[in-house]
Amino acid sequence: MKEINIALIGVGAHALKTVIPAINNCDGLKLVALVTSKKINCLDKSLAHLAIYESIADLLNDNLVDASYISSPVDAHYQQCKLLIEGGVHVLCEKKMCVDYKKTEELFLLAEKKGVLLQEALAYIHHPQFKKIKRCIKSIGKNNLQFVNAKFTVPSFDDDNIRYIPKLGGGALNDVAIYPLSLLFSLFNESFKEQSSIVIYDKEKGIDIKGSFTCRVDGVIFSAQWAFDSSYTNCVEFVFHDHQLIVDRSFSKPLTYNTPIVKKDTIGNIEYINYQKADQFELMLKYFVNSIIEPTGFKEQLNIKKISLSVAQLLKEINHVACY
Repeated sequence: MKEINIALIGVGAHALKTVIPAINNCDGLKLVALVTSKKINCLDKSLAHLAIYESIADLLNDNLVDASYISSPVDAHYQQCKLLIEGGVHVLCEKKMCVDYKKTEELFLLAEKKGVLLQEALAYIHHPQFKKIKRCIKSIGKNNLQFVNAKFTVPSFDDDNIRYIPKLGGGALNDVAIYPLSLLFSLFNESFKEQSSIVIYDKEKGIDIKGSFTCRVDGVIFSAQWAFDSSYTNCVEFVFHDHQLIVDRSFSKPLTYNTPIVKKDTIGNIEYINYQKADQFELMLKYFVNSIIEPTGFKEQLNIKKISLSVAQLLKEINHVACY
């Protein structure tokens, strides 16, 4: 199989710790270039063999890559995606793809026009843990599902962290809310109704710091909570007629993580549901590669597109009810 040459756009701590190792371990993918404002001598020495550019325009001029992974602040995503798509380069972009729904929609339309792939990096949906959950719900029957309660809250960051900088797309809605909210569209194809939400802003920081969302999908009540400056929670609870499933580290997990899903019945009996440990970023990259090389890849990625656009629209609606 011909290797797909990929460029990494933005070289922060997350890219160094998670994205680059996943790219290097992904069959069919070869990291050949970086686009970064950092000085070469400030980068990890293991990256010295790569072509390093200060701008996407310079990267495109050399016609070196087939694909790109964007790992930069949210506020930069729209322009970076647009340049790469117009240059005929496939794009896998870190969440949230764009601050604005209309810009997200515009990018997907542009990608279709240019015949390139555009995906948002929701790695957890590719992990065996999530796939096991979907199989459990299917085998039990969605009509038996009563509640889905999803939480993603994180501790405080350093004061200069980009998540606290409004002009860079900071805020909990743009950073952590997308995880529990994307779960709604990853699990259900039906339209939701009777939605309500709360978003709280920190006036001093100038960003939203926490929020919640509730809706109904047929007979299921779905709720999501997210926050900055909180104790760490990363879990989903599925409540059925006669038992519940408790899923820890639902959205972000270490490579070695495979703590079983807990199944608890109404009288307290516990059963453990196992799944394989995996690198969810590597699995996401494999899906991205397969979507590029397979003839049906572009058609199969429509569900990923639907999730991204649905979450972007929902975040827009939630933001309108923000409490200052």
